[in-house]
Amino acid sequence: IIFSLCSSSFFFVGLPSEWMMRHHHRVLLHQGSRFHRPGMAAPSAELMHLEQIVEMGFDRDRCQWILGHTGGDVEQTIALLTDSNPDLDPPQFAVHMRPVPEVLEILECHQKTIKEVLDTLALPGHAVPSLNEDDKLQIVQVFNEMIAGFNRSRYHRKYDAELTDVTLAKIEVNSEIPSYFANAKYGSVFSRKMLSMLGLRNLVLAGPQIFEDLKRTLFCSDPSRYPRGTGLEVMRMLTGNTVDLDSVVLRCDDPTMLDTINNMNRAQGLPTFSSGDELASSSQAREVALHTAVPLLQGFAKDFMLDRRQRAERQVEWEGLVPHRIPCVGGCTERGRWPVWQYRNVHASSFHVNVPVLPDVVGALLRAPYAAAHAYLLCRDDPTDLEAFYEDGINDSCFNAKWKVLEEFNAQLAKRGTINKLLEKAQQDHQRIFMALMDQDDEGCTQEIAEMCRLCVGKLARDATGQVRAITRDDIARWVERPDLPV
Repeated sequence: IIFSLCSSSFFFVGLPSEWMMRHHHRVLLHQGSRFHRPGMAAPSAELMHLEQIVEMGFDRDRCQWILGHTGGDVEQTIALLTDSNPDLDPPQFAVHMRPVPEVLEILECHQKTIKEVLDTLALPGHAVPSLNEDDKLQIVQVFNEMIAGFNRSRYHRKYDAELTDVTLAKIEVNSEIPSYFANAKYGSVFSRKMLSMLGLRNLVLAGPQIFEDLKRTLFCSDPSRYPRGTGLEVMRMLTGNTVDLDSVVLRCDDPTMLDTINNMNRAQGLPTFSSGDELASSSQAREVALHTAVPLLQGFAKDFMLDRRQRAERQVEWEGLVPHRIPCVGGCTERGRWPVWQYRNVHASSFHVNVPVLPDVVGALLRAPYAAAHAYLLCRDDPTDLEAFYEDGINDSCFNAKWKVLEEFNAQLAKRGTINKLLEKAQQDHQRIFMALMDQDDEGCTQEIAEMCRLCVGKLARDATGQVRAITRDDIARWVERPDLPV
């Protein structure tokens, strides 16, 4: 992109208007906000801005109408145009979407089934439970709506979207997802959250097969142990990241861990460590790591009924391990080649054991996509809840942590999402209306019920049986009669 700035204008050279609209409208947004701010006089500024926006491929009449209503504010105009541009939304499938309560029932039933996977992990012939194709597409459509809702100007600004981030939502299902570094200051937070949702969407379709690939290698974290086009390679291609198949037994760069070891050493009259790097270089760190790792290796071998030859082949043999021979590596591609190893680079220092936390692997691959869809459907109709979902429910970390965050987010939703709580909140938020109704002779509370129906019928909440469903008029009538009883 070659552009030059003259005192009040700028020029793009050699760029098709459609490409500019879809990939680089934020350049104009930035420059527009630089050259024009509300209250600043600018002769013919509105006409100048109109021509610049139209060059990006937007409809002239629509641009002129919106630009006039925003007082010539370029940033607000482009935001409104972007938020109503279907070209930036995910591709849609020609499937009939079921009512939200039915989709929630699919999600909750499948989640219960997946929980049983942990009991059969080590047994041959037990396939991972999977939804039928139509149900999968229902969940994919939920993700399409979730992704489109996030690809809006308010979230672009909130999470510092870069120039090309707004086109990520156009990536199709089962397509390759750009790789990203979890929890790293690389790219924008917006892109990492968007890529997380795109990866979770792909796992709806590909998660069970990836899980089977990992199971065949006994969840080995060494990428070279997987045939080409399977396992971790496919997961990185379809999600931009991978699941962790080893466990951290000592994180030397964790200040809490450093304080704990130093306090223990002081109590015993032993030397303390001034930094995580000093701890990582010590013999004590290796001894602590090995002491913690051996029981995990033994437990894994017992769960999968591995003999000594199989333990050696899977690199989980604990006999013969000594602290001073723990290898040190500096890259993720070297994982899984030893029972225990140390990982060190500029940003991290930790000791790892070559066995996964299996509930987290099940959660990351098989449960996280459905947990995300479930949480989104419960939050989608309330702007505050929806913003909390994108902020607290979608995490830009590794997939193990994505699952833990979603699990906790859904647990919090379950605590506050009952029908009684929602009806109580509706009356509290509209006290003036209901106080006026109390002054009237409303036999049978018909007016109160009618007003509550207007506010609440159709909203999703959890009933006394634990099922999430739409609120009905009968629910409201029972609550008005006996608000102390769970509906």
